[in-house]
Amino acid sequence: MLIRSFRNIFFNIIRMKSIFTALFLAGISISFLFSQNEVKDQSQTYLMKALGMEIGSVHTSSKKVGEDIYFQNTSLMEVDLLFKKIKMEIVGKAHYRSGQLISSSSRVIANGELHNSASIEWQGNQYAVKIDGELKPALKSPIYYSGTVLYYQEPLGKNRALSESSGVEMVITPLGGGKYQVIDPVNDRKMVHFYENGVQTQVQIKHPILTVSLIRQDLSGAAR
Repeated sequence: MLIRSFRNIFFNIIRMKSIFTALFLAGISISFLFSQNEVKDQSQTYLMKALGMEIGSVHTSSKKVGEDIYFQNTSLMEVDLLFKKIKMEIVGKAHYRSGQLISSSSRVIANGELHNSASIEWQGNQYAVKIDGELKPALKSPIYYSGTVLYYQEPLGKNRALSESSGVEMVITPLGGGKYQVIDPVNDRKMVHFYENGVQTQVQIKHPILTVSLIRQDLSGAAR
């Protein structure tokens, strides 16, 4: 039971994706979200820590080509739980054009086997959503902000985002001082994102018995 409990916790953690995670606002103007100066080609690595140990990493990258922006987050984790070693890889991708989400995909590989997959694709007037190969109810409204983008832009003025992994909205609550709480209702997960001067520095993923921290690699030496 102990092994199963910890395994379930880490499966839920890794499904975050972008922060891996996250979900999409309505009513925000395209020019506010994606001005020419807000999103540039960039990459960053975050160290994943829990229980006083480094258990993995998250690498994020973005590339801007004209009106198109391509995001990718890749998470790698390896944990020894008693007699069971768990290796996980999660890859999340998102493509925006003129500020609107055009498509996204995510997959979770656990010990070499596909554990979870999802895709969201704009089809002219709605999004087709597929989770683990099963078609879900379409999303009718254009999406201008999702969990992947939390790694690149502080969610100023935003209170909703869409999770690329589940196709449902998460709630964003500002906590002051550059901190924002993001609640994922599907996975019963709370995350706190930290920003300094508009740049994300850390994410805390909170579960009832465990907190996992993602700390930007260039700041990891100063992290407590």
